[in-house]
Amino acid sequence: MMHLTKTFRSKSTALITISCVMLFLVLTACGGSKKNNLATDGNKDVNIDELLGVEGEHQKTDSTQNPEEAEVLRLLGIDDTSANAAPSESPAGTSETKDDASVETLRNQMHALESKLAQKDKTISELQNDLVQKEARLQQLQDSPDLSTSSTTLSSGTSTYGTSYRARYKTALQTYENRHYREAIEQFSALLAENSNHSLSDNCQYWIGESYYGLGNYTQAIAEFEKVYSYPRSNKIDAAILKLGLSYLRIGNSELARSQFEQLVANYPKSEYVDQARMYLNK
Repeated sequence: MMHLTKTFRSKSTALITISCVMLFLVLTACGGSKKNNLATDGNKDVNIDELLGVEGEHQKTDSTQNPEEAEVLRLLGIDDTSANAAPSESPAGTSETKDDASVETLRNQMHALESKLAQKDKTISELQNDLVQKEARLQQLQDSPDLSTSSTTLSSGTSTYGTSYRARYKTALQTYENRHYREAIEQFSALLAENSNHSLSDNCQYWIGESYYGLGNYTQAIAEFEKVYSYPRSNKIDAAILKLGLSYLRIGNSELARSQFEQLVANYPKSEYVDQARMYLNK
């Protein structure tokens, strides 16, 4: 009985010891597992911070800005990815090339302006020469012994100097018809001095003779009518011949007058003045 009791106690003690060892092992294993779990949880916290944007100051400049701010930057033409970047340096020699091109452009502009200025100077010189020539013609008219030098007539001639040749011819003819013979002589003479080859120049010469005839200066009228012959194609030659005959009659030279009338009838049988010439011949 005593022996059984000892044996039972011995077995119980061994079981308790084994149980304690096993419990210790279990506790040790659990502690290591919790440490591993805590380490893992710590890593998860770091990842969550990263996902929530809790990062260092150097990572806040990435393109994770507010959409509204990004839109404002886009409208302003600012690229947030390149705004903080250092400006790239221009290639070597680019600025010098631009400066050379600008200088060349300025030189070309200066040459163009100089050419325009030279052209304008040439035009001014031509106008000055033309003015000098016209003033010389006007002075020649003033110094002519056959013309009146009244200030009224000169001012009238000057006022019409800028008009056309034909218009001035009509003005002079109207002056003659108004019996302002001296003024008409000046106006017709001015036209001849300006252009003696104009289609109306022969008419101007004829009306100068008529003006002297109207003044009663028949000798000067004869001289002026004879100048009409210098225009071979003139339509006033037959009229000039008739007036030559009449001028000779006025100074009492009937023989030369008859010669002029006969010449008119013979050479210009279709002239409107033939009947007058015949009438004077019959007398």
